[in-house]
Amino acid sequence: MCRPTLPFNPTTHWHSGILNSVASFYGKLLSSFLAGAGASLAAAALGLLFDKPRARKTVVLRMAAAAVSMIAIGAFIGFDVRVAVPNLDFLSLEDAANNLIDSHLKPDMIPTEQTSKEGFGRVVPNSQSLQGGQLIRWGGTVSFEVSDEGTIRLEHPHTNDTVDCRITSSGYCTFTVDGMGSKLLSSGRLDLVLWAKSRESNWYPQNPNPVGNDQNGTWSAEAQVGDAQNPASDGEPVDLALTVNAHGIAVIPLHRAGSPQPQGKIVDRAERVTVRVVRN
Repeated sequence: MCRPTLPFNPTTHWHSGILNSVASFYGKLLSSFLAGAGASLAAAALGLLFDKPRARKTVVLRMAAAAVSMIAIGAFIGFDVRVAVPNLDFLSLEDAANNLIDSHLKPDMIPTEQTSKEGFGRVVPNSQSLQGGQLIRWGGTVSFEVSDEGTIRLEHPHTNDTVDCRITSSGYCTFTVDGMGSKLLSSGRLDLVLWAKSRESNWYPQNPNPVGNDQNGTWSAEAQVGDAQNPASDGEPVDLALTVNAHGIAVIPLHRAGSPQPQGKIVDRAERVTVRVVRN
């Protein structure tokens, strides 16, 4: 089973955006609920104007029906909140990500190697998955391309490769992962996260800041398989993935159950990497 190797200390920008979104969302839902309740009470008041002993039961039934109907309508409106997508053309990757977050949307950035250097680090025009002004459900994802130099990728291991995994004194089995970066990565404007998944586990973030990212664009990180309670097995297959986000924007969730999918934009992956356990 794969486990995270290093503790995370991410910023709370995206986390704060989520909290604000939830607060605003439930504020709208509460408003709809109160509007429905108010309408039902108004209906009851009108009914009482014609207060007759034999009609009181009818008034009560109508009041209940009005309350149920109005609350249902209010809940439907509250759960279907939509927002307009901002136009991101030519914005810096940081401004684009922040604009989406401020609009209660999730940014999904795609680094794209461009021949022109004028737009480096900026959103490629007309690359948004949804164009500016379109409506999308609250909390939805909008992807966009950002001009970069170089390609972020895994160099070792590749799909179907075999790696030597060394057992540490703590019972963990670790192996080195090497890769190439890009100018946005080496300049610190992107965060790169290595994820690992064994056959029967979810995805776990490994090293949040791979060593390197220097002028030659190389980086290396340690991936971990198993632990003292669940030791790695010789021949065990492992999947790897690389994700990127604008620096300081994303919060990687840390919990013992891992994540069903890697968090962030996947830029490269290696599947069915065979672990060869090496004991010191």
